[in-house]
Amino acid sequence: MEKINVTVNGDTLTVREGNAPEIFQYEGYHYRAYSADAFVNLVSDRGAAPGCIIAYNDAGFQAIMDDFLQTRDKDKVTYGLTNSVQYEEWEGILKKGETFQQKQFLDFLRRREPGEIENMEALVAAIQKFKFVSTVTFESEFEDPENRSFVFKVGDMEGTVKLPQSITVNIEVYNESGYTIPMEIELEVVRPKSDGEKLRFSLTCPKLARYLKLAWENEVSDVHDKLEDKGFLIIAGKLY
Repeated sequence: MEKINVTVNGDTLTVREGNAPEIFQYEGYHYRAYSADAFVNLVSDRGAAPGCIIAYNDAGFQAIMDDFLQTRDKDKVTYGLTNSVQYEEWEGILKKGETFQQKQFLDFLRRREPGEIENMEALVAAIQKFKFVSTVTFESEFEDPENRSFVFKVGDMEGTVKLPQSITVNIEVYNESGYTIPMEIELEVVRPKSDGEKLRFSLTCPKLARYLKLAWENEVSDVHDKLEDKGFLIIAGKLY
């Protein structure tokens, strides 16, 4: 039960019941960037040194636009290291390795952009030489540290194919970074285990961790180069 004291100054008394509107509470604005350049542009446009603090780690970048604010929540910018479309197309091979039958491998190679795979024309031509091979007894031998030659027989016919032990693929790891890394992809021919079984081609990237470290270091260097000279504080760490 509520007790209300009322003082009447006229002939009419009006009593209204309800809830007052909530007072607006500003919870800070969170900008999410999808490239290092977008992060730099947002920080430059929305932040101001020396109040802005930027932190980075292997998960990406964070920034508080003005750490001096005490009367409301702070605006923030984050960039979580977004992979490029090209990297995503190669990701299965790079992380776990993949095995292709001949047609699948050729189709995959033909979908690559110009300059993406070094010496791609020679690689496609070599893979195509296996086209009519169905029943195979073959042996392989090293000719040099970079290539392996395969001697195969189809009926009374013999042929020789030389394949590189690795191919070089130029990959931009992070979205809009403009930083392309020549990655070494190891290529192996998987022997047929029975008559009628088709040849398969295995692709793996044992040095992926090394390449990802280079790509991450480039992102960090890029943010440093574009923001540090403007007076922004940049630290290795994490903001809460």
